[in-house]
Amino acid sequence: MINIGRVLLFNLFMVCIWLSLCGAGMHDTYMASDDGKDFYFSFDSKMVFVKGGWFEMGCGNWAEECDDNEKPLHWVYVDDFYISKYEITVAQFRRFINDTGYKTESEKSGGLYMYEREKLKCERKKGTCWKFPGFSQNENHPVVGVSWNDAKEFCKWLSIKTGKNYRLPTEAEWEYAARCCGEKIKYPWGNNDPSGNECNFADRNTDFFWSDKRIDDGYKYTAPVGTYPPNKLGLYDMAGNVWEWCEDWYDKDYYKKTNNAKNPINKKRTSSFRIARGGSWLSGIGVCRSVDRFGKSPDGGYYYLGFRIVRVPGNNK
Repeated sequence: MINIGRVLLFNLFMVCIWLSLCGAGMHDTYMASDDGKDFYFSFDSKMVFVKGGWFEMGCGNWAEECDDNEKPLHWVYVDDFYISKYEITVAQFRRFINDTGYKTESEKSGGLYMYEREKLKCERKKGTCWKFPGFSQNENHPVVGVSWNDAKEFCKWLSIKTGKNYRLPTEAEWEYAARCCGEKIKYPWGNNDPSGNECNFADRNTDFFWSDKRIDDGYKYTAPVGTYPPNKLGLYDMAGNVWEWCEDWYDKDYYKKTNNAKNPINKKRTSSFRIARGGSWLSGIGVCRSVDRFGKSPDGGYYYLGFRIVRVPGNNK
């Protein structure tokens, strides 16, 4: 005969175990996705230390096809810094939005700038924003449609949450990191043009007049961060995928003014644009060279432009 008391006791015991396991699982999930500390401090593990030094910034004969705004070659010095291993992802940016209720500038001003093939120019498309950029993304893709001002707000939020000073990279820091501490290389991986395995750019999956139909990099739009190999510093997507905002104002003649400068940053508004670097899924491969310079309106959201972040060692707020 079954001992009812024992059965009830056993069932109660099993329920307690199930609740404890579920509770532990729920707690772990909560800590990973909802609690501040685990999320915010996880940025430290995604930052790469870059030892500072002098380097010759700008376009040399090793980079080929130098544009006027990439010249002259000039020596600059950058201090040590940390830079994010990956471009900021949709998931990371969503956390900022959920935590603050922030509305991006494209959400408030009528949509993202998108390339119109028929008109051969970028125009705003109503209803688009970082959540709906006009193509499919998952949480591990780089966020796009973020203005320079939006990116600065993200850095401000992360700095407050962590007590550390996060910001956008200066243009000099960005190039120094992309070129593996200033090596004379055309791309983050070296001097050879891409075969389809190095970066995400305008290849045969795209349909622009500059698309390289010989190459297949596997993606029409953005690729998940870390899809392609990193450079020698361990940084991913320093060429292609999405353009990346830098701190500086754009000045086509800035290099003529900064020879032998230490930690140069153009704080003077000499144009209506902020610097963006690296090229994107929409760019021809020549634009993905590590020395290429680009300027965009700081209050605009573009469906090919995102960002990564920098932290100065020991620089707490």
